[in-house]
Amino acid sequence: DVKAGGVVTVPMDIALTAPIVIEKDVTIDLNGHTLTNTPWLEDGETNAYMFWVKAGKLTLTGEGIVSVPDAVYSMAVWANGGDVEINSGIYENGGDSCDLIYASKKGNIVINNGIFKASGPSSGTVPGTKNPYSALNIKNGDREFSDIVVYGGKFYGFDPSNNLSEPNPSEEWLTKHPNGFVAEGYKSVETSEGIWEVMQA
Repeated sequence: DVKAGGVVTVPMDIALTAPIVIEKDVTIDLNGHTLTNTPWLEDGETNAYMFWVKAGKLTLTGEGIVSVPDAVYSMAVWANGGDVEINSGIYENGGDSCDLIYASKKGNIVINNGIFKASGPSSGTVPGTKNPYSALNIKNGDREFSDIVVYGGKFYGFDPSNNLSEPNPSEEWLTKHPNGFVAEGYKSVETSEGIWEVMQA
């Protein structure tokens, strides 16, 4: 019921059984709490995505955890026509899921900070298999309209500057994203084994 442009502060740890649908500008302060959900059946498939941004802009602030279990669609954040700005928090999924942060339709995502833990094998395995190279992922048919840009954050098992994060990239994609999802003037550094941090170049 928050008005457009308002702020929602998470008051406690919450376990959900359906996504949080966003259709207007809103800021959600995780406020040190944990959001979890359990899979539900939708069109014959199990789903467990958390933030479903269909319109407007969702801004995520505050420390806290967004944790989703294994499912066919197991996204912590899905910009499905709306925009998202992630400034803090821990985002994780389980099982063989890999599309932790996902953009489609005309959804755009900016990541300024946060910790991202997509499940699955290590980054860099064969394209087309489930692994964290798509911890950040844009729906292939929507690459012309959607984007993900990273200015900061820590990524486990995933290098956001690796173009394998978008399988079979076109020349247009490579021209627009010479450094993968990492913004111009920034770099991705493996600060410890299997952990990459994005910082100013």
